[in-house]
Amino acid sequence: MYAIGKDVEKNNKTAIEWYLKSANSGNAEAQFQLGNMYFSKRDVPKDYPQAEKWFLAAAKQGLSRAQYYLASIYYSGAGSVKQDYKKAAEQGDTSFAQLTLSSMYMKGLGVTTDYAQAYIWARVVTDQKYRRQQLLNV
Repeated sequence: MYAIGKDVEKNNKTAIEWYLKSANSGNAEAQFQLGNMYFSKRDVPKDYPQAEKWFLAAAKQGLSRAQYYLASIYYSGAGSVKQDYKKAAEQGDTSFAQLTLSSMYMKGLGVTTDYAQAYIWARVVTDQKYRRQQLLNV
């Protein structure tokens, strides 16, 4: 509420205090919001290791948005976070992770080039999209 000024006067400092309290007690959404603040330099100094810390905490609880941002940090090697293509593929929403893994096998990024594996992972994503489309047409 403090972050967006809903029913109270907008106050970023107070918002951060409440996000920290909630995040430290295990709230995945608060952890994601803190990660996003550090990632995008919103009301705090840009700090990729802090962003990684909070995205990882939320990602471990299954919050897909946090998994996606965490994968992005690992894929790009943002800031002082070590670039790690394998970690990027293991995170993220399913399609992102699988497409990343396919690309990794195709280009030999962090893994041995393997066109068969690249095809398999690309096919998994294609099959999932087809199944989703079939469900929507029912």
